[in-house]
Amino acid sequence: MLVRDKRRHRLDLLLCPLALLGLAGCPQSNGPEAAADKAAQSADVPSGPASPSGSHAVAANGLVTTTFAVEGMTCESCSEAIQQKLIGISGVSTVAADHAAAVARVQYDPQKVDTAQLIAAIESLKYKARVQDKTS
Repeated sequence: MLVRDKRRHRLDLLLCPLALLGLAGCPQSNGPEAAADKAAQSADVPSGPASPSGSHAVAANGLVTTTFAVEGMTCESCSEAIQQKLIGISGVSTVAADHAAAVARVQYDPQKVDTAQLIAAIESLKYKARVQDKTS
């Protein structure tokens, strides 16, 4: 049984650094900095009356869909973090983030939130974001 424990310990020693390297690219899993980032993530994005930025078509229900190009999403956890952050903002109706395509599609009420606030929310999670497309 002692030999088996030593083998397992060696395997753990080999796998731990590999697991850490795999997570190093994800802003949601960056070791000691993660605790500080998690605290920053829980802070709310400034709210209040928003003025719509740019020209865009508004649907009959008043909602606008904007696609944001998002740099730095490397895994499903990244997508989920962005979705949870954005859906918590007043005025946001739906969110679909796709790490493989590096985009987040957000349907929102432009009378309650604007693209600058949505970008600020994404960037508060340590990603880079820009408007890619706006539709009704």
